[in-house]
Amino acid sequence: MVIERIRAFLLVCLACLGLMSHAFAAVTAQVDRARIGADESFTLIIDTPTGAAEPDLAPLDADFDVLGTTQSSQIQIINGRTSSSRKWLIKLAPKREGKLTIPSLALGKEATQPIEILVSKPNAKSAAQKDVFLEADVDVGEPYVQQQVILTVRLLHRVPLREGALSKPQIKDAVMDRLGDDTAYETQRGAERYRVIERRYAIFPQKSGDIAVEGLHFDGKVPDPRAQERSGGLFGRGLFDDPFDLLQPTTTVRVRAPSIALKVKTIPPNAQRSPWLPARSVSLSESWSENPPKFAVGQPITRTLTLQAQGLGVAQLPPLDPPQLKFANLYPDHSGKQARADSGGVVSEAEQKLAIIPTQAGEFELPEIRIPWWNVEKNRQEFAVVPSRKITVAAAPAGTAAPAPQTDAEPAEHGMEMEPVDFSAKPAATDVDPTWRWIGIAALVAWLLTLALWIVDRRRRSASQQRQSGGDAASHNRGAGKDALKKAYAANDPIAARAALLSWARQHWPERQFNNLGDVAAMSSDTAAKRAIAMLDRALYADKPAAWNQADFLARVEAIFAKKRGGGPAELALPPLYPPESSAA
Repeated sequence: MVIERIRAFLLVCLACLGLMSHAFAAVTAQVDRARIGADESFTLIIDTPTGAAEPDLAPLDADFDVLGTTQSSQIQIINGRTSSSRKWLIKLAPKREGKLTIPSLALGKEATQPIEILVSKPNAKSAAQKDVFLEADVDVGEPYVQQQVILTVRLLHRVPLREGALSKPQIKDAVMDRLGDDTAYETQRGAERYRVIERRYAIFPQKSGDIAVEGLHFDGKVPDPRAQERSGGLFGRGLFDDPFDLLQPTTTVRVRAPSIALKVKTIPPNAQRSPWLPARSVSLSESWSENPPKFAVGQPITRTLTLQAQGLGVAQLPPLDPPQLKFANLYPDHSGKQARADSGGVVSEAEQKLAIIPTQAGEFELPEIRIPWWNVEKNRQEFAVVPSRKITVAAAPAGTAAPAPQTDAEPAEHGMEMEPVDFSAKPAATDVDPTWRWIGIAALVAWLLTLALWIVDRRRRSASQQRQSGGDAASHNRGAGKDALKKAYAANDPIAARAALLSWARQHWPERQFNNLGDVAAMSSDTAAKRAIAMLDRALYADKPAAWNQADFLARVEAIFAKKRGGGPAELALPPLYPPESSAA
């Protein structure tokens, strides 16, 4: 009985989660191929929430023939979150050549986005007379270094394939990712109709110059009609003939696609080199835990920065590190990167959540965040920008105010409203004897005194242990921060150097707060030390890489930790356990 109740409760929870995920689902549309021949078909894929209306296909009649429609439902449970969707697969054939647009299709109150496809002339070639052959092409023949190149491989066959395997592309000095699953369709080559299996790859050249995409090859087995003619069939023509050619002898075939040469161009001289982001599109956006955001001293608010790029791999996305704020503290909350494939190649996305806690009230400005990228379609430098924002930070909320004094009664305790007491009411017969009440109070007081004595004794012992080990621990922590700074200096890593320097300062002066490099520089009056830290700060946020690890950098920084702010030697973390005796003694 209990198990059945638990099972029913879990089913109700899953249903609620499904309804919640349905509320946030969106209608999306994509095609399995964005470049097709005039005599080829392709598939329009529409993802909808479960229960959404059917798509209205009437707008497709202008430029496309609808060859067929299928649908499927899917339920996913990932990390305890349930989502359900319905997928529509619409087989289409273009009515003309050129750049065509699949119009927005209505699904009740929702609608899909328009999609452009390129329809080329039919490919009538002599190779069409073969039973099995390979084709391969790229969408860009002269890409920039690290620009996405989509390699499309097509296996065409007009005879059944019993088995087979397609080799992977062999490319030097390039990173390669496979884009989605294989797609199947039919096409015309001359007078013959072929079945096509298409596979796509995203290639990212890592150096300029000539790069060869070696020809792929396919090894497989196809029916051997000559063997059947010689044998006259396994059982002859008649009742026991093999209508599906399942028992027909096979022959091995190997076909190879032609090699492709890429001429990879260097980074343009007028382009931003750090970071170098050659892409089809890049966008940068922000969102807040409250909309519109409200700022108050001491109250955290979460800002989410999202960078999305089409035509870049996940590893190419730069970190989303906004500049430090003088009026607030920043705390990284969550970050992540992911990638997916669509008809245009790889779409990568990076997300960074930051908790902002204002420390001052007043009018301030969140600075602009600007990320340069190179538009490979328009061949020019562009910027993904989150514009600056003027904000107002309210003062910290005041504590709970005490109520105004009352004239006819005592003030209310803890802000509670007072009500008159009826002293004429008689005690109930079940009231407790006052003697036992006083005995209980005395026992509670004795227990509290015992607890207080135990806490005092425990703190005294803990303080003694800390005095014995504090000196060694502090020295070790300072040494760890110093060693980390030396490693960052040797690796020319300004980001790691900043983290190590802040960590060293927090360990050296635990009573102070260090939010940025300016706070560390303020601990010294040495102009050379301040200049060294300023050079590191400029290297972090300058548009172009700046030199920061000069020969005397470590010496200047170590001088800050050798002295207090204002000059004298740094104080010991704890006073000596046995002070030295005076000479008078």
